[in-house]
Amino acid sequence: MTRDSFLPIIAPLAMARAAGPPLAALAAQETLRHTAAERLTEMPMAASQALLGQLRDESDARARLLSAAGLGAEANCDETDGLRMTDATGAVLHLRPSGNAPELRLYVEARSPAQAEDVLTAAKRAVAERL
Repeated sequence: MTRDSFLPIIAPLAMARAAGPPLAALAAQETLRHTAAERLTEMPMAASQALLGQLRDESDARARLLSAAGLGAEANCDETDGLRMTDATGAVLHLRPSGNAPELRLYVEARSPAQAEDVLTAAKRAVAERL
């Protein structure tokens, strides 16, 4: 059991309890998002950390990556668990080193399954080229 499997279950239940409305009402307010995930294997932690460090420090580097992935201008960047970049449309590109393998993980959230897959493919290619 990992946090990845429990947080999506616990978070909405906690929100419903704190906010008062039924869980179904909270779910009805949410925008449907589609996700895709991939990984770059044989990626030493040091290389992943160096890439994320550069992206954290250089907004131009993040802008180039988002553009190469087919996303728009950055609206938000969160460093809580790797680097999660959100564009103005709400699409997300999240990069994070694996905690248990020499891999860099890539996650995408988008408005459609096709967009999620397109962004993921382009982002993986762009990141691989940088390394």
